[in-house]
Amino acid sequence: MISEWKAKGLGSDEILAEKLDTEIDLLSDRANTGENIEDLGIVSIELSVVDLALTDNYYSAIFKFLFALETGNQGLLNNAISQIDNSMSISVELNML
Repeated sequence: MISEWKAKGLGSDEILAEKLDTEIDLLSDRANTGENIEDLGIVSIELSVVDLALTDNYYSAIFKFLFALETGNQGLLNNAISQIDNSMSISVELNML
């Protein structure tokens, strides 16, 4: 699952930037039709990109964690746990859990 996610590149910087640009362009097009901009939901655009970034970070941390368990690398294990904690904190702050 992790390798499939990474191979697709769904959480890469390029994909995230492209998704953000596409969503903003769609929002802009809708705003130009006279709709109230507050009703269009810029927050939902940002949260979908943040969700992809957090998912990518989570998968990276899990991969590091599993690799650390296999190799016995305590530093890498601690780094993976810290990375997961950081992602969880961000998710909690954004009410995404």
